Amino acid sequence: MGSRDTTNLKKLDAIPGKDRYKWKIRFKYTDPKWKSGNGHSRVLQRHYDGTLSEAQSERDHLRLYLKHGLDPDDYPRPHEAPDPVSGDAPEKSRKKRDDDQTFEEMHDLYKKHRATQDLSPRTLKTENAALRDHIIPAIGSWVVQRCSLRDFQDLRLDWHDQYVATDRYSSASVNKWIRILKIYVGWCSRRLGVAHSARDLKRLPKPKKRKGRAMSRDEVEALLVEVKTQYPHYYGIVYVLAYTGQRFSTISALKWSDIDTQNGLIPRRGTKHQHL
Repeated sequence: MGSRDTTNLKKLDAIPGKDRYKWKIRFKYTDPKWKSGNGHSRVLQRHYDGTLSEAQSERDHLRLYLKHGLDPDDYPRPHEAPDPVSGDAPEKSRKKRDDDQTFEEMHDLYKKHRATQDLSPRTLKTENAALRDHIIPAIGSWVVQRCSLRDFQDLRLDWHDQYVATDRYSSASVNKWIRILKIYVGWCSRRLGVAHSARDLKRLPKPKKRKGRAMSRDEVEALLVEVKTQYPHYYGIVYVLAYTGQRFSTISALKWSDIDTQNGLIPRRGTKHQHL
C-alpha cells in the first residue's frame, strides 16, 4: 500500500499541529456473530485525530482486529499522543463535547431497556436503587467516551474508604454496586460504539472471617455473678449455657426426661467452651 493510500479514510477538519486532521474511518466488514450464510455485512465507522500515517495505521489495525472475528466494541480507543504544539501530555478531562454522552443522560434509556428484559422485580429494584443512590451520583457527569479503567479503579477505592473502612456498608454491598456498575457501563459503551472501560474492574477482596474467642473461667464466673444479681430468673439457663457451651435453642428444648438425674448429667451435643 502506498504512503498516500486513503482508502476508507475521509479527511474532515484540521486540528492544531503539523499535518494533523480529524479523520473518518469507514468500511464494511463481516460480523461472525450473525449466522446467516457466510456472515452478515456491517459497516464500522470511527473518528481518529492525527496525521495521515497514524490514521492509516489505525485503519489497518481495525481491519486486522475485525478479520479475526473480534468484537469492535472491545477494540481499545486510540492512544492520545502529546500535544504537537506544546509537547505536553493530554490533560485527563471529562469535559463534554457536542457528540458526547454522560452516564446520567443515558440512565433513563437504560432503565427502559432493562424493563424489557426477563428480570425479576427484585433484581430491577436492587439495580435501580444502586444506580440511583450510589452509581449515578458518582459517575453521572462522566463522559462515556472518555472514561478509562483507572477512573473506575479510583472510584472503587473511594467507595472502600468512604463506606467499607467506616463500617457504613460491607464489602459485599460495594461489590454488588461494582457488578451493577459494570453491567451499566458495558451497556452504555455498546450503545455508543466505544470500548468497555470497566470490563476489567476487580471487586473488593472479601474480609477474613474473625474467629470467636472462648471466655475464660474467670469471665464465666463474673458473668454468672452479674446475672444472679441483676437477672436471677435467668440464672439457671445462663448457668447451663455457660457450662455446656450449647446453643440457646438446644437448651431451651430440653425436657426433664433428657436429664440423667442419677448421675447429674445433661446430654451435650458439642461444646464451644475450651475449659470444660
